[in-house]
Amino acid sequence: MAYGVSKEILAAFDRLPPLSDSVSALLPIVSKDTHTARDVIDILERDPMLAARILKVANSAAYARRVPAETVMAAASYLGDMTVVGLALRVSNAKTYEAPLEGYAAVRGALWEHSLKTAIAARMLAFKAKTYLSPGIAYTAGLMHDIGKVVLSAFLKGSPAMTGDFLALERETTKTDHAEVGAALAEKWKLPLSIRSAIAWHHEPEKAEESTRSLVFAVHLADTVAMLGGAGTGGDSMAYRLDEGYVRYFDVTRKDMIKVIAQMDIEFEKINEALKGA
Repeated sequence: MAYGVSKEILAAFDRLPPLSDSVSALLPIVSKDTHTARDVIDILERDPMLAARILKVANSAAYARRVPAETVMAAASYLGDMTVVGLALRVSNAKTYEAPLEGYAAVRGALWEHSLKTAIAARMLAFKAKTYLSPGIAYTAGLMHDIGKVVLSAFLKGSPAMTGDFLALERETTKTDHAEVGAALAEKWKLPLSIRSAIAWHHEPEKAEESTRSLVFAVHLADTVAMLGGAGTGGDSMAYRLDEGYVRYFDVTRKDMIKVIAQMDIEFEKINEALKGA
């Protein structure tokens, strides 16, 4: 995939904290339905600090366990692979996800809230796909879909007020957009091709290759659901158009969407509450 990202923006990648070794190992593993719990636990056991955080979260008041989890295996099994990945990304890359996106008029923590809620919604929507879509890869792609904003934010400071189609403003100001920048960053981080596609086309899902279009539409729809639920990343939150083409890939009713928003909020608050003590 070729990117129209300037050398100046590409150079900014090196100023970002890299993905931790654990997160780099976890993301491709959980994106495959063939992975086992042992695959995840092996990675956690090689990272004592992360393992300790996972244990602390599993035993936190937010999860209200009657029997304490005394091993990493017990903690990971109780939390589930997707929650473990979200926690690992948040714990290991807190500076990236907590940073305020000044170019988007987004406060500290907005990217984390929006990304996690999109991931949760994408996983739930995967079960509504007309053909099989891995909930794990949908969740992972949702976590990563807006990562380009972390880089592009600095290049948008002082731009005109955010109104209308903000993608157009990004392109006018920087000759690229956060989706393209995010895909380039994902390639540098060696993320799976399917996730790079979801990042690249989450605002323009019809442009994705047919082989990944169901995933891209899942993230596109989940992105909108997260914003409708009040979790955006700044002044551009409601500037994007929902591509109605998702109906070719998903059986989702208005009632389903309301349920997704409600469950998304519950899961996010549970994870966020647990993280406060970890």
